[in-house]
Amino acid sequence: IQADPEMKRAKVFESVLEGLKRRSLQHPVVIFLDDLQWADESSLSLIHYISRNIQDSRILVLGTFRPEEADETSQLRNIMKLMNREGILREIRLPRLDRESSEELIHALSTDVVMRKMDGLEPLDREFIEVASVYGYEFDPKIVSDILEIRRIEAIRMQRRLQESKGILVAFNDKLSFDHRGYREAVYSALPESTRKDYHLIIAEFMEESGHDDPFELAHHFYMGKSKRGIPHMLKAAERAKDQYANMEAINFYKMVMEMSVPETDEHMFATLSSVEMMELVGELDKLLEFLKEHSPLLKDDFLCKAMTIKGTIETRMGNDDDAHQSFKVALSATDEGSEAWRGLMGAMGVHEYRHGNFEKSEELLLSRLEATPVDDTLGLAESNRGLGALEYYRGKLEDARRYWKKAYDTYTELGDIRKAAQMANNLSLVSGNLLDYQAGLEWSKESMAIFNKIGDKKGTAAGHNNVGVVLRHLGRFEDARK
Repeated sequence: IQADPEMKRAKVFESVLEGLKRRSLQHPVVIFLDDLQWADESSLSLIHYISRNIQDSRILVLGTFRPEEADETSQLRNIMKLMNREGILREIRLPRLDRESSEELIHALSTDVVMRKMDGLEPLDREFIEVASVYGYEFDPKIVSDILEIRRIEAIRMQRRLQESKGILVAFNDKLSFDHRGYREAVYSALPESTRKDYHLIIAEFMEESGHDDPFELAHHFYMGKSKRGIPHMLKAAERAKDQYANMEAINFYKMVMEMSVPETDEHMFATLSSVEMMELVGELDKLLEFLKEHSPLLKDDFLCKAMTIKGTIETRMGNDDDAHQSFKVALSATDEGSEAWRGLMGAMGVHEYRHGNFEKSEELLLSRLEATPVDDTLGLAESNRGLGALEYYRGKLEDARRYWKKAYDTYTELGDIRKAAQMANNLSLVSGNLLDYQAGLEWSKESMAIFNKIGDKKGTAAGHNNVGVVLRHLGRFEDARK
């Protein structure tokens, strides 16, 4: 006689329950079940049966499911409704992890894996990995081996061991890298802060003494090692980043110098002024003004003059005339008449005056700048031509404006100052359009925007687009102009 299927299932359920209860007499029991949205009817019934009969036992049933994969009519939802009515269900809704939380979870899992691997390493192997983690995700094994004074043959054996049996490192051209970025971060973060600092400094000093010429790596390791010895490398890295139009990276290196150097020294003031100039370049004007509120009290002489000249120029553009006048006043009190900083200030004040229709005062300021510029100061003469061109443009003397700006453009190009050359190309686009020379206007705009895009000058790029729009409007290409 065949047993009733329902009776067989009941016996199975009862056997499972009794087994769990016996186990719970020895210690608490947690049953964890994942992806319950895929569970069949029998499995869900067993969960329901167990949950109904463990009220006085040290047993917890914990299950997870994806709500989006279990609609209201699914078997799981029906069982959950029933259990809820019986008072034996507690539902906890977990939101999706955001990007930051997901990265934290991945980091935690990576840390657990790699630290178990690290625990099985020989002391020298472990030290090699720790120094390598401070060097970076990708590193030169020879440098790490030399720092630890490991004989070459032993270093080769060690590297092979760490690649083949431990799976922590992988070969990458003539370098090594960690098998996963999380591995490197796990090892690095597990080191005491003082050890990380010491290793960074040891790596920096070794690189410097062995003639390593990458200013970015030297700046990074000296900075992390908290050594003022790295200031020249930080300045060099900032200038190199600036030359490569990595503007935000340049700002970060200048700020490193500010942090490491003594306030009111030339190094500190140069880095502060350079940060201001770079922030103005990338269009972070609000940040720049906040930055100057904090740091301008630590500037003096020509450094203060130049910084406040930039501040006044920005305030002029923003229409904050009272603030601009005050900034120019501070700048004027900080420098000597005829100096490079003074000449730049005269140019900025001249711009302020012609923007407000004070052409005679503007001309007086701009000509005083020109007269004070040495004949061998090619850049200074270009700056004067630039200012005079702007004055003539606002006066409506467009051919004179184009002549001055073309001279400035030629000089900037010859000096390799492509940012200022692009600004002049932008101005030449505008004045050419006003003179009805639309084709020339388009050509100048294309040239200026190509450079602005290359160097990351957002304000310049926007001005270039605007000028193209103006020219296209004159040509009757209204849809293109609107774009």
